[in-house]
Amino acid sequence: MNGVNVLEQLQDSLRNEIRKAVIESGLAKVDEVPDVVLETPKDKVHGDVATNMAMQLSRIARRNPRDIAEHLARHIDKRAAHVEKIEIAGPGFINFFLDKSVLTDIVATVLTQ
Repeated sequence: MNGVNVLEQLQDSLRNEIRKAVIESGLAKVDEVPDVVLETPKDKVHGDVATNMAMQLSRIARRNPRDIAEHLARHIDKRAAHVEKIEIAGPGFINFFLDKSVLTDIVATVLTQ
């Protein structure tokens, strides 16, 4: 397995945890959950990856995006998502700081190959 595949797996885990948090928190039904889009912030101060899921859910959940983001952040299983820290920014962006030990494993995998 190469480093890119490991990074893709990390992002897939995070997407799954975000989906689960949306459903478990009652913000949307299974068939209403929008696709989870993860982006890499231009400035690393904003984390390793970010999502605008809260803004996507505001119409479905009929709530303020920032409130939705805070609600989601409390329901995401950080360990399962390999996330060290979650921050809410601006109108409801959710910034994720990946667990550095997992990132170290990726570097080790790439170097071995």
